[in-house]
Amino acid sequence: MRALCTMMAPGGRQPEEPYSGEDVRLLTVVSLQSALTVQTICLSEEMAARIEAERRAEHEVEIAKEVQRQLLPAAAPALPGFACAGDCIQAKSVGGDYYDFIELGGGRIAFLLADVSGKGIAAALLMANLQATLRSQYAGGADDPARMLERANRLFFASTPGNRYATLFLAEFDPATRELRYVNCGHVAPVLARAGGGVETLDATGTVIGLFDDWFGDSAATVLEPGDTLVVCRDGVTEALSDDEEEYGEDRFRDAVAARRGLPVPELLAAVQTEVQQFAGAVQSDDLTLLVARATPPAGEAAGGAEGGAATSSGEGVR
Repeated sequence: MRALCTMMAPGGRQPEEPYSGEDVRLLTVVSLQSALTVQTICLSEEMAARIEAERRAEHEVEIAKEVQRQLLPAAAPALPGFACAGDCIQAKSVGGDYYDFIELGGGRIAFLLADVSGKGIAAALLMANLQATLRSQYAGGADDPARMLERANRLFFASTPGNRYATLFLAEFDPATRELRYVNCGHVAPVLARAGGGVETLDATGTVIGLFDDWFGDSAATVLEPGDTLVVCRDGVTEALSDDEEEYGEDRFRDAVAARRGLPVPELLAAVQTEVQQFAGAVQSDDLTLLVARATPPAGEAAGGAEGGAATSSGEGVR
């Protein structure tokens, strides 16, 4: 301030002539205005730099979102005796949910849904790691799903922080025998709605993936008859909260699946998804991911109407 005053000293006075009170007031006002101008310029430059940094961060998140979208199936496979669909609506631009369909040859298929702990970019990176790990195991000729997950767990554990893990449901279906062999690694129990009217849950058969050096668990098996429908979700569905802080819950999820078991697979998925969104209200606090799989009659048998599979992501709905 003193420097500004000396730079803007009034002219037209003798060196020995003292400043008048009016001179001092004028210099004070001009100095304050100059200081405010300088401060405003500095704040404007800081704000511009911050806006540019945010713009770049948003651009990077959009790139990450697109990369993650490419990791999810663009479409579900069309196989005789099997129909499926999947969808992921993320609470943030990117997240840790992952579902997949992997054709195993001979008409067999593996499908899975995983939920990596955490949110945002960190969870998305771990999701990509898990996807690469599981697909590499299948590319190497995986046999029993439980033994495959033992190997995958060691790889995932070695490359993740100690407090990160994933819950996972993985199943392999053979339309020739109609056997569904599955492993539930601490995941929300999928709902199996039988065509004849019964409803079952496929409970946990092993520990989560990536939290411990050794994975403990085993596979289980059941048989899917034509029309039997399996719906897998992550806890963003069952733990969705209403505006009154009421949880959607596993009972509502089971009832929603049972009530819609007769719908075509894509429509069933969309209907359950819509019910959860309406229950939760305006704020989506967690990712909403669903996978539906159904045994269908073999080729040549009456199917009661054709079914197509679909797989979508990013909240666009099931096509």
